[in-house]
Amino acid sequence: RDAFKLKNPLASLVQCSKCGRTLRYKGGEKVKTPRFVHAYNYECFIKSVKATDLVDALIHALKLYIEDFELTLDNKPMVNRDSITMQIQELQNELKRTEQRKTKLFDGWEEGKITDNEFVERKTILAAKIENITANISELESTIPEQEILTEKLTSLHQALDIIYDDGIDATYKNDFFKQLLNKIEVSRENDIEFILDVFLN
Repeated sequence: RDAFKLKNPLASLVQCSKCGRTLRYKGGEKVKTPRFVHAYNYECFIKSVKATDLVDALIHALKLYIEDFELTLDNKPMVNRDSITMQIQELQNELKRTEQRKTKLFDGWEEGKITDNEFVERKTILAAKIENITANISELESTIPEQEILTEKLTSLHQALDIIYDDGIDATYKNDFFKQLLNKIEVSRENDIEFILDVFLN
């Protein structure tokens, strides 16, 4: 049964940056130094990467993401969901009143109560106001999700670091978690001494 047990927590995530092939994990009890190995072919081939080196590089990349997200959140004003909802409601009410004024303007013009020039002038002012209110509503609506997404990502990144360091956690569980957090991990090499790791989040 253990023969079929997943041993690679990064299964299907580690790829060659040039050809997109998934790097095969070569490990187990009989392997002295577990490695990520590129399937050999004439079109594309890179030297294998030690699993420990790749994991160290992944940890470094995740820490950089954490720093970046923390900096972004620090530079954003804290959002109060109730306050934002109230502001959106007020803008929607104002939008409704402005659209009603626009309807009355059309009625007055059709009834001949205002001149063509006056109609065009008022219509332009009301259209600009409606556009401005709509833009403000969209901006406020995007504020809450953006902050929540960043906070969720930050939490997941911290969890990822805890999971990587914990040898007691099953590789299958780790793999499921990483697949939710990461889109792919690309490995590239310009020489046989060092490699470059690019980590892409979902």
